[in-house]
Amino acid sequence: MKHKMKLESYYSIMPNDLNSAGIIFGGVISSEVDKIASILAKKFFNSKSVVTIASYYHFVNPAYSGETLKLIAELKSVGEKSIGIKVSVFAFKNLENNKRKVANCYLVFGGIDENGNLIKNPSKEEDEVKEFMKKIGKLIDEKNSS
Repeated sequence: MKHKMKLESYYSIMPNDLNSAGIIFGGVISSEVDKIASILAKKFFNSKSVVTIASYYHFVNPAYSGETLKLIAELKSVGEKSIGIKVSVFAFKNLENNKRKVANCYLVFGGIDENGNLIKNPSKEEDEVKEFMKKIGKLIDEKNSS
């Protein structure tokens, strides 16, 4: 793929972010995922952007108060009016080299104009979003069959 874009951000987990089991709410993670992915989409489109499909959220480990989340957003596919973004979420207490995977998330974003209409990508690449969605479907099938 011609376009390589990647962003990283951090989030400190606070007591108000926890459920009754002492684990971070999935919605807190989802919100942070949406924020970093939208920043990447805004940079790509050079305009406002919206989530068109939040296709896959796989929470694999808990995260706790006092830990730090590291979010890594990567551009994975480019389509005519949309892009696919993968966000990996990790948690660590003190040292980042002891981080563990918390979640994998895949979202599709579209750039919008001042009237809220989807705009064409500034890219002339082939439509890769369908292939991206097939990969997500396979991941979901694999998860459901295990």
